[in-house]
Amino acid sequence: MFFITQLGEPTLVLAIRKGLTDIVSLLMKAGANIDIQDKRGDSPLMVAVWQGRTEVVSLLLEAGANTDLQNMLGEPALVLAIRKGLTDIVSLLMKAGANIDIQDKRGDSPLMVAVWQGRTEVVSLLLEAGANTDLQNERGDSAVILATVKFHLSVLKELVRAGADLNLQNQEMLTALMISSRSVD
Repeated sequence: MFFITQLGEPTLVLAIRKGLTDIVSLLMKAGANIDIQDKRGDSPLMVAVWQGRTEVVSLLLEAGANTDLQNMLGEPALVLAIRKGLTDIVSLLMKAGANIDIQDKRGDSPLMVAVWQGRTEVVSLLLEAGANTDLQNERGDSAVILATVKFHLSVLKELVRAGADLNLQNQEMLTALMISSRSVD
């Protein structure tokens, strides 16, 4: 219990939230659980990512933090870094072996999140690392369909170059081409 605050938050997470890198380092050396998850399922790595604390992310990764833990929404640290637009941290997580095809509770993969947000640089990183372009979420949407819906042409070009299946249908039996023709009307 030494590493849990009275409010139930791990002390390590509290130190990360407050930006106390020296305290984070001390707690880790003293044996704090680097993969403990709070009530929302957030791990110290997820909190460090969300707050953009690159130095702490590096410390946690060097100590062997699990990159693929998922919070209550099924989101791993990699997805949080993508949502925040933290390309440097995305690279760190990928180099540390984060699963680039992990899917959240809605079936969205890191590539789908990057596509939806129009993060072309991250899409390129994920594709270069071999991300599966043809995964589908619970609605049957693929990365190509999401790029089409959001009119992210540069992202769509990257997906086509990577060999994404343009004929995948979502649950409404629509392909990206069908969706794009509806959008023109």
